[in-house]
Amino acid sequence: MPDATAARPIGFGALLAEQLRWFWRRLRVWILVVTVLVAGAVSWIIAVIPERELRMGNLVFGSALHPLLLLIALSWAFSAWRDDPPKDRQYFWLHPVSRTKHTVARTLSGALWLLAVLALIVIAVLGTSFLVHGSDGPFGTPRFWLYVGTAICIAYLMASIAPVLSDRPGMWLFGLIAIVILAEIVAAIREIEWLQRVVQVFRGGAYSLGAALTAPTAEAMRLFRGEPAAGSMADPTMAEAAATAEPGAALLIWLPIAVVLYLVAARESRPR
Repeated sequence: MPDATAARPIGFGALLAEQLRWFWRRLRVWILVVTVLVAGAVSWIIAVIPERELRMGNLVFGSALHPLLLLIALSWAFSAWRDDPPKDRQYFWLHPVSRTKHTVARTLSGALWLLAVLALIVIAVLGTSFLVHGSDGPFGTPRFWLYVGTAICIAYLMASIAPVLSDRPGMWLFGLIAIVILAEIVAAIREIEWLQRVVQVFRGGAYSLGAALTAPTAEAMRLFRGEPAAGSMADPTMAEAAATAEPGAALLIWLPIAVVLYLVAARESRPR
């Protein structure tokens, strides 16, 4: 007869620790490659920036580093469930812990590893800036790095909904993106006001999802132009969503939305 203690429920802390170890075992190569390549590339760019063009570092942060981190966050969300689609998740759900907690622990462990990679990249950026350019180096600002961390968490959580619920997450994620783009085109051509307002929730609006995801770009452009933080506007040549006076407000709106939507998805996730 099996030991009765073998089926004793696992606490969330122990569950999270187990999933952190799982994430490292399964994706350590990807974690190391991303950290080394991104930190190395950004550090090299900062090192070769001429002294008279130090603000170019902020342009690199906003136009190259942050979009790259958003793409990494999307791939991170899919990698977390790459070998465990809902149809093959029976073993995952047989553990002595609630299905929702186990799902949340897996995604949270991925978010923590993602933030750990970001922290190492920030250390590389700050170290290179100080060693090469001294106190005048392009360090970014605490506001910028906070925006980056929040934006990639939003992207990661929103993207995680698809693999948590579907065996074909790519189809759903990119299908929804295509629908939003198509709706924007139709709304502009046909001048449908209600559809334009719906699209504004996702793209272009001051508090849209697009504004939240591009908030670091808006902040980086402000630093590049040397503008004060209050009332700053993103460069008009950048994406429309970045053109918002208060990009931080969009982050504050969409982070809890992303958390709630993900938790609903985790609760609804079930065997197929």
